[in-house]
Amino acid sequence: MYSAFNYSVNGNGESIQGQSQIWISPTVGFEFPASEKLHAGMKADYVVLSEGLELFDGYYFDYTFGRLNTYLCYQIIHMLDVRLGMPVAYAIEARQYNNYGELDLISEGNVPSLLFGASVELGYAIPMGEKFELQIHTGYSQFLNSLDTDLNQRLTPYSYVFNAQLHYHF
Repeated sequence: MYSAFNYSVNGNGESIQGQSQIWISPTVGFEFPASEKLHAGMKADYVVLSEGLELFDGYYFDYTFGRLNTYLCYQIIHMLDVRLGMPVAYAIEARQYNNYGELDLISEGNVPSLLFGASVELGYAIPMGEKFELQIHTGYSQFLNSLDTDLNQRLTPYSYVFNAQLHYHF
């Protein structure tokens, strides 16, 4: 995953470079057919948005979330699909630190407990027997509200994601 941030103070914006990272996260979800080509689904996972990322000169940030993503999946062809999602994330960790100390942004009330967003993914399924399939997805996700609750500041994260998941069919 590559995550980065759009940041603005009093309406003057800039893009802040993020970080690329690889992590293994448990994901639990379900999907059911609404029609032959359209499926609806929901999945819950754990997201490390940034870890030791220097967003500002000498200030580092860790952001971790539990996320629930509701999505619609349209099968373009048998093994290729596109997904449009609405992720909702709950802040588990939000921490700012430098050489002099650290600040828990959640206990300070400087991070909203819930973040809302939009996502799009393009996926490919590889059958692996009768009950299993490997799904590979690439996509883009953007939170719509700010990580910063200060009135004159806006810090909006976005991510480019590549993931592989093993699915079991009941």
